[in-house]
Parts: sequence; structure tokens; C-alpha cells
Amino acid sequence: MWKRHVTIPDLRKKFDLIRMILPMRESFKVAEHSKAAFYRELWQASGAKTTSDEAIERKLQRYQKTDSVPQRLIDGLCAMFPTVRPDYLALPFREFERQLGDRAAKGRQFVEAATYYRSNRLKLTRWIRAYYGEAGSPFPVIHRKGWILGAPFELDPLPTHGLRAEEGLIAWDRTAGPAPTPPLLPNGLRLHELLRRHNPKLHNGTCYRLLEVAVRNGRPAMTFCLGRYFDYLDSCEILAVEAARAVLQSSASSVGADLPLRSSLGDVFDLRSRTAIPGVLTLVLLLNHSAGDVFLYHQRSDAVEEGPNSLHVVPAGSFEPSAADDSWHERDFSLRRNVLREFGEELLGKKTFQTYKERGEDFATDPMIRVISSLLDKRIAKLFFFGVGLDPITTQPEILTCLVLNMRDLLARIDLKDPFQNNYEGKYRTGSLTANQLEELAANESTMPGGAACMLLAARHLPTLLKGFR
Repeated sequence: MWKRHVTIPDLRKKFDLIRMILPMRESFKVAEHSKAAFYRELWQASGAKTTSDEAIERKLQRYQKTDSVPQRLIDGLCAMFPTVRPDYLALPFREFERQLGDRAAKGRQFVEAATYYRSNRLKLTRWIRAYYGEAGSPFPVIHRKGWILGAPFELDPLPTHGLRAEEGLIAWDRTAGPAPTPPLLPNGLRLHELLRRHNPKLHNGTCYRLLEVAVRNGRPAMTFCLGRYFDYLDSCEILAVEAARAVLQSSASSVGADLPLRSSLGDVFDLRSRTAIPGVLTLVLLLNHSAGDVFLYHQRSDAVEEGPNSLHVVPAGSFEPSAADDSWHERDFSLRRNVLREFGEELLGKKTFQTYKERGEDFATDPMIRVISSLLDKRIAKLFFFGVGLDPITTQPEILTCLVLNMRDLLARIDLKDPFQNNYEGKYRTGSLTANQLEELAANESTMPGGAACMLLAARHLPTLLKGFR
């Protein structure tokens, strides 16, 4: 059968369509990891002798160039993808697509919608606000009464009445069950499977899933359990892709008419209806910087998956443990640690933090992080909690915080004139630390909603945040 070749017109285009859009049998799921993995699984499914990935790719590229392929490879392809049939493959490309039916067409629609969402996230956010009756609301994130504090709450590291400050804000539910299983896309895949075929680097990391926000003693009290990043993509990011698809299908005149997944959530504040992995967003205020008193913000690059080419606070990252399996839960379940880890990675250029994670070591032993931790312990620097809200387009919770640092105190303890560095995620910028400047950037159409919320709250409470520093 290896000697018997068949002609498949537009073989390369058909391979790409199949690999990127169609569902595959569970036993071949490793093929989603990369094009090389797809080629290797196809080779093995065809019963071919094992060889190197490079040799397999060379042969398959040659077959695609000539549109002539061994029959055994076609048999292997059909074994991997149950909706593909040999007689379909023999058809011209457009007829091949038609024979695949809605799965291919709607799969392509969702790929196009995901691409559109990535480039037009903020435009879609403004559009979706009408869905929640917030089209005219001046505040960027959706929230319930009591979720946003009337005054910033300092995350004081010293025990208060026997409890650390964070213990009144975050709690753990050891009995929580999983979130409802997200529905399949019309092409038979879940969103993470579709995205991973286009970006094999996507990682299904362990995260802290927000279950509930209750208001106690005038402050939001958040309850968490473990969650996984792919479940977040399938239940929250999918809502944004669905909105993008509705816009692209020209149904934008009636917000909500073509948003069945979003409608199925019911109460958007019922966080148990999905895997709601919060972002922890931190606005950094620097006093006595070389440019004066400033705040930092991020001009995000096109390389980031969430909010490329936008403006945002920095650091900003998912609430997640440092240990991949949450084996150091008592240590890692902390807003302050999350802020410090993201601060190191996004502002101090600490690529070594990934090495710490791989080795099971604690990033907090890094000399620079130890200095900042010491400043916080002595209350020479301060970390404040503003509250929590929901991003309108994804319904992702956003935990809003603010870190105040005096550069004189920091530079007196390190050997660097300027410790801050850019990384692949973007470039940090400074703005003059005034309420007007914060409000102006918050109103910029390129600013992410959660970042804008931090800026508006800092502008509102600037005297409180800076009390004792001047």
C-alpha cells in the first residue's frame, strides 16, 4: 500500500483545514500539540516505520507539493479524523469543504472570530456593555454593590486580631465540585483545542478559580478552589469569541440575539457557572522616580495572547500557584505573592522565575523580591486592595490592587540605578502621578477595562494611597 499512491488535489490546503478545524479521535489528541506532532501521529496511524520528525516532515512536504500521497497515509488520516472520508479528499477543495458540512464552515467561523477578537478586544468590550445595561456606565468593569471598596484597604502583612489581612479577603473551599462542562463548538471542538492547534504553546496550567464573592464587614470576601486554564478558555474566553462571531455575522444591531452561550450563564455574578480564573491587576505608583512621582503602565506587544497592542496596568497576571500542582498551597495562596511574582517577571526581567518553578524552588528568595518584600513588611512600601469586578467581554474576574513604592527606599537597598526592564509582553511607560493623568489614561480607548478601573480608583483615592509617603 505504500507503493500505491493516490492523487489528492489541493492536498496541502486540505491537510491544513483538517488539522486546524476538525475534531480528532481521543487517542490521537497529542497531535494537537504542534504540526510536527500531527505529522508524527499521522505517520504512526498509517503503520509506517518509525523515523525522525525531520524525515517525516520532509516526506509529507514532498507529498503535499506533488498532491500525490500513499494510500496508507489517507487511511491513517481518516482513522484520526472520523468526519474525513477518502471520497471527500478526492474532490476539489471547495467541494471537499461542502461535503464536510457545517463542522468545517462553523469551525472556520470560530477561527476567524477568535482572530477578530484578539485584534478588536476593546471594540467588542464597548459593544457588549449594552448587554448588561451598562452602555452609559462610567466604570469599566461590571460589579455588584460592595465589590468595589469605598476606600483602599491596605494588605498589611502584620497580624490583625490574629489574622493576616488577606485572610479576611480570600478563603479556600476544599469541597467545591467542578464547573459545568463547557459545550462543544459547532465543529465538535472546545475553544482550547481550536486555539492550541494555532498556538501549540498554550499550557493548561493550574490556577485559582473564584467561586463566590460575598460582602462581609463592608469588604468583598472571595472563595476559591483549584481550576485549570483550559477550562477558563472554554467557559470565559469563549464568550468573547462568540461575541466576535456575532459581530462578524452582521447581527450586531441586536446585542444578545446571537449570544446563546452568554445567555445560558443566567446571572453573570453566579461564578460557579463557569471556571472563572481571576486576573490580579496592580497599578504601581513610584515616588521620587527620576521622572518625578509617576505611575507605571504597560504598552502591550502583539506577542501576548490577551489584549495585544493595548494599554494596561503592570504587573497583571492570572491568580495561580507558583508550584505547578499547588503542592505549596499555604505558601502560594496569596494575593501579595502573586503580585510580587508578576512584578518580577513583567518589570524586573526575572526570566529565572520559570527556572525556580521547574526546580520547585521559591521565587521569593530572589534578592530583588526579598528587598521589596522587606519594604512591604516594614510598611515602607504598601500594597492596597481596591476590590473586584468582571471584565465585560469575557466575564473574567479582575482583582484590583495598587502598589506604592518610594524609589529612594528601593534604590538605597540595591546596586542598580534603574531596576525596571521590558520583556516580550511589552514596554512599561510612566505617567505623571496626578488624578487628571490617571483619569485621562483610563479613558483612552486602548486601555484594558481592569487597568482602567485601577487607574480611576487610584485617581479617586490618591491622597489615601500616598498618606505617609510625602
